[in-house]
Amino acid sequence: MRVSAKVGPHELIVLIDSGSTHNFINERIAELLQLPMVPIEPFNVKVANGDPLKCQERFENVSVLLQGIPSTLTLYSLPLIGLDMVLGVYWLEQLGMVLGKCAFDQQEVEYLGYVVTPQSVKVDQGKIKAMLNWPRPTNVSDLRGFLGLIGYYRKFVRNYGVIARPLTNLLRNGQFRWTEEAKDAFKALKQTMTSTPTLTMPNFNEPFVIESDASGAGIGAVLT
Repeated sequence: MRVSAKVGPHELIVLIDSGSTHNFINERIAELLQLPMVPIEPFNVKVANGDPLKCQERFENVSVLLQGIPSTLTLYSLPLIGLDMVLGVYWLEQLGMVLGKCAFDQQEVEYLGYVVTPQSVKVDQGKIKAMLNWPRPTNVSDLRGFLGLIGYYRKFVRNYGVIARPLTNLLRNGQFRWTEEAKDAFKALKQTMTSTPTLTMPNFNEPFVIESDASGAGIGAVLT
């Protein structure tokens, strides 16, 4: 499996190889990163195609950020081609300590502002509370912040574009003027957030039909 990792500001291409007994780094990358080198007795490493590669250097206590997981590794240099780093069983053993903090077999998880189950997607009530407590915008910057937050859940709001139109009109240059129409739209959007539906996961064994409609103020579609 190939993933990306970071050593300092440098992004590297990493191969996760459970068959590798050590962690290796490309000689060229080690030189670029100016890693402190520890001389070792040279030894040969047999790679996947059967060719032996000579390892002559070791780098200790190298800080690597892999998929958001920080690790401190010992790396050995190899003249790798097409890869910057190979992480083997020693790294996987270290990862086990991280996996111990994970929760498995969950029927409901929070992900990117949504609550996801095997059958549905719902809004995160913590985000809804922030929307309901948002004060009345007094300038374009405040309004952009509100619309950016509430617009993240627009898929849960029927006719969102039409409801929000009086507010989006205020984003035009020189158009910010809080009117009764804007006030009503602000309240209406907050109200819609108190009764958002639960979206059901699609059944891909059934045919899909899209019905769409448009007007001068918005566009809508229904997928059945």
